Amino acid sequence: QHIATEVKERKGFHFSVLKNSWLVGFSDQALLVMGPVVADAQAQLQQQMVKYLKADEDEGITASPMFERLETITSPMAMVAQAQALPEKFVAPFTLGTPKDTDPSQVVIAAEMDVKDGILQVKGKPSPLIKK
Repeated sequence: QHIATEVKERKGFHFSVLKNSWLVGFSDQALLVMGPVVADAQAQLQQQMVKYLKADEDEGITASPMFERLETITSPMAMVAQAQALPEKFVAPFTLGTPKDTDPSQVVIAAEMDVKDGILQVKGKPSPLIKK
């Protein structure tokens, strides 16, 4: 069983679906992973990803608050994602102490990652989602 679909080209970008749920789009300059997404919605999400990948720096994803957060992390590997997009078991340690009625769609996890002794170590913290 394959973990990803065969890479296909669309409008100058390359796309694959990872584990039937995560859409991966890339070019020579950028890699974008979005999801989870059901099969019926993948084509629409792929269109949105093409827009993100085509956009110049002033109007694209690099001008978003989430990307600005990503730029502040100095680790060789970093992640900024909405809590609702991540597995609950992954998010739980980062959201300890937050109010129970907190909406996961309004929480962002910013984390730095490093591999030590063959183990992926993730250090991060939650923060409120800031929209532009």
